[in-house]
Amino acid sequence: MITDDPAVADEKLTGLAPFCVAERGSLKHAGFDLSSLPAREYGFTRLVVSDSDKLDGLVEAATRIPRELVGRMHAVGKVDEVTAFYRRHIDAGVRHFIINPCLSPDPEATLEAFARQVLPRLGAG
Repeated sequence: MITDDPAVADEKLTGLAPFCVAERGSLKHAGFDLSSLPAREYGFTRLVVSDSDKLDGLVEAATRIPRELVGRMHAVGKVDEVTAFYRRHIDAGVRHFIINPCLSPDPEATLEAFARQVLPRLGAG
């Protein structure tokens, strides 16, 4: 999600933190101590949406993940920040990405901004 408003970016990262809890692999790879999180039953493959206790636990656990780490796991922020996110991954050898703008308030505009502002900076536009 591309935004020049730091408050909007911060709000979006807060909303993305539960995804970090549920998909633990990236947290582990980043060196995060998984022992401070609930058991594996909070993973998306085991989480039943109607189980409000588990959902509440997932959201609560998300507050333990440093915002900086959530930001390293998701492309949210100004054009330069989003470009840097992809550049780090490309430089590390990643060649394919799944771009999911569905969490953006305007997914179509997000994809258009990505294509117009980020891809050219990566040499792919």
